[in-house]
Amino acid sequence: MTLPRYVEILRTQYGATNVFLAPHGSFEVPEEPVELPEIPTVMAFGKFGTYKRVEELIEAHRVLLQREPRLRLVIAGSDSPNAKGYLQSMSEHYRDIPNITYTGYVAEEDVPVIFRDSTVVAFPYNSTTGSSGVLHQAGQYARASVMPNIGDLRDLIEEEGYCAEYFEVGNATSLAEALWRVLGNPQYAWELGLANHRAAAGLTLDEVTNSYMRHFESLLATQKSHDAKSAAVLATGRNEVWILNDGRKQNARSWPSKGGLTHIRCRASRRRSNRSSIRCSWTSPM
Repeated sequence: MTLPRYVEILRTQYGATNVFLAPHGSFEVPEEPVELPEIPTVMAFGKFGTYKRVEELIEAHRVLLQREPRLRLVIAGSDSPNAKGYLQSMSEHYRDIPNITYTGYVAEEDVPVIFRDSTVVAFPYNSTTGSSGVLHQAGQYARASVMPNIGDLRDLIEEEGYCAEYFEVGNATSLAEALWRVLGNPQYAWELGLANHRAAAGLTLDEVTNSYMRHFESLLATQKSHDAKSAAVLATGRNEVWILNDGRKQNARSWPSKGGLTHIRCRASRRRSNRSSIRCSWTSPM
């Protein structure tokens, strides 16, 4: 999971012992930062219409045009599969507002250009399901971010070393002010982008993969230890017994009502039925 709260819920409410926190990481090793575009540009990236919505972003753009008539808004991406026709309806509804570009689907090779041509990346989210891949891309290309003030998300991105300006969800005025704090100060926009670039460079996918592998190895080691202990518990009287991985016993003819064990040997193997099993031998006290 990429949010600490989700890990806590699964552990405390559902008793999960095989869940862990995993950072998102950057998709690629960040390239050298490039200068900000001459024309101030706000860009939002993704699939829109569900938890990513552009109404407040466009209303904020309307307000900011009064301060900077050159300002451009680029909505890069397409509809969410669950919101067909959403962006077309937004285009028609806000057709009176100038300087808005809807790119449609962005091919992989065009992604760098979309980010390089922006001054700030906006995140018009009303909720979140985890860490943001777009945030890591913004850092990869050294661009500032304006994020919703959602507690879990804010805590997470700051723990990962990212910096952002924040707005209140569903409040176009708050979003406009957060955007202007970046757009109105190009030096600050550049510094935020460099901070995010450093954060992106600090955790790339190869490091995230290594983290996953360490967790998987730990889980496998725990499972092997659990299997051996289960076999030892069942082995309480007979000199030899097979315990299948579904918990059933085979070849256990008698079980003493009392008595201890002095020596146990367990060996894992695989039967012809392709089910793993553990074979245990021991000596009972005389």
